[in-house]
Amino acid sequence: GEAVRADAEERIRPDPARLADGWTYRFVIERTRVADLRALYEETGFEVAVDPVAPELLQDECSDCKLAMQLDYVQVYTRRKA
Repeated sequence: GEAVRADAEERIRPDPARLADGWTYRFVIERTRVADLRALYEETGFEVAVDPVAPELLQDECSDCKLAMQLDYVQVYTRRKA
């Protein structure tokens, strides 16, 4: 799981719309592990956005990324609360 996540993180592009809205791309992670990390970021003054991995953000040759998407991985973004 961890090796797939690390490989996927290198091959999945951040969402340009999120970045344009002031979000910082953090990482790709299994959806089941995101709750604790969300709480940690929120406790330290961040908003957290969790997005499914969109097919258009995958690099074309990335077959491992497609597997990661099927295994329910998500992208995590943060930004400081206003």
